[in-house]
Amino acid sequence: MEKDNVYVLFEEIKNKIEMINGKLEQKAGTPTGRQAEEVIPTCVRHIHRHSFDLRSSRVFSLLVGMGVVCSLSLWGNIRLWQSNRQYADDALKFRAIRSWSGCTPGDILWLNKVFDIHRDEKAIEWIREQADGYENELKAVSDSLMQEKLKLQVKSESD
Repeated sequence: MEKDNVYVLFEEIKNKIEMINGKLEQKAGTPTGRQAEEVIPTCVRHIHRHSFDLRSSRVFSLLVGMGVVCSLSLWGNIRLWQSNRQYADDALKFRAIRSWSGCTPGDILWLNKVFDIHRDEKAIEWIREQADGYENELKAVSDSLMQEKLKLQVKSESD
């Protein structure tokens, strides 16, 4: 008899659980039975959009800051380019004066006019050729002197 009582109790519990599950499904609006099989899962796509509103103080400050930094960088690069060009011109002037074995004040004025006042690329190229030619001659003389010195050393060692 106890087995029958236990069986009856389990049946009552099972019925109550089914009633509770039915009420929960109705409240949640979840499909029951065959409706669950007919539901097709859909893919939800999240589209992220970024917008920059210039009325925002952060965005405006960022853009102004970037503009200032870019302007300073451009100004610095131009100044550096001018400085490097001036150094190269001064080095070429020195090489030209050395190749001429000195110069007069008129030559210095002419160099300043060619390089600074009225820049003349043809004259600058001529000056560069003169300086390069002089340096090549010096190198040739230096090489010949080194060869003679080596010959003398070999000759003295063999004696």
